Amino acid sequence: MSGCLDGKLRIWSTAEKKVVLWNELNNLNKLNTNFITAIGFCQAGKTVAVGTFDGKCILYQTEHLKYYSLINVNSAGRNSKGSKITGIETLNNDENKILITSNDSRVRLYDLRDLSLVCKYRGFSNATVHIKASLSPDDKYIVCGSENKCTYIWRTSYQIPMLTSGRRDRNMYWERIQAHNAIVTCAVFASKPMLIVQNLLQQQQQQTNKQTNENEYQDAQVLVSSAGCDGVLKIYINKQL
Repeated sequence: MSGCLDGKLRIWSTAEKKVVLWNELNNLNKLNTNFITAIGFCQAGKTVAVGTFDGKCILYQTEHLKYYSLINVNSAGRNSKGSKITGIETLNNDENKILITSNDSRVRLYDLRDLSLVCKYRGFSNATVHIKASLSPDDKYIVCGSENKCTYIWRTSYQIPMLTSGRRDRNMYWERIQAHNAIVTCAVFASKPMLIVQNLLQQQQQQTNKQTNENEYQDAQVLVSSAGCDGVLKIYINKQL
């Protein structure tokens, strides 16, 4: 699947090396020209989610690329306008939920079964750059780069004390890493973190000639953070995550 600045969504056959289905976003509104800025398969590949420059997430049925529904990704209020969608990602263990990143410095989790907003994650800065949030393999954490040179991490489900009046559909409880000396354009969790951990343990044992306890790292999460402005790639291990 590919999206383009011409407003056309295309599904390709890798075997035939050609476009087999396509649709045009501008068919939804003849008065406006729109750009596709993010795309993603969801619901086990049965649905295509398309993000646009003006903050719309348009859903299509994959089989015939037929329009299905629309989510306006913006804040509440009469005068609120949608911001460019910079990333769409499906949860690894729940095919009915998608994570949407946008240029209003928000990451939002939606349930496609009723198109409801499950939670909104705040704290990072993303006003102009094309930054996308990513999920850990177990969907327990969200990681995202930021324009302030940091990498931010949220828990997808945060237990707010019952005594507080905090809203459960808002999450501003984050941790961050001063990752780079430039804008962090990409941050992802490793899909198989223990492979990286085992490699690091072997290197450590060779250098120190001491046996390292691998059980200390059983719960370790590994994330890779890269800053596109300085071209540096860094790997972090957080045993306390």
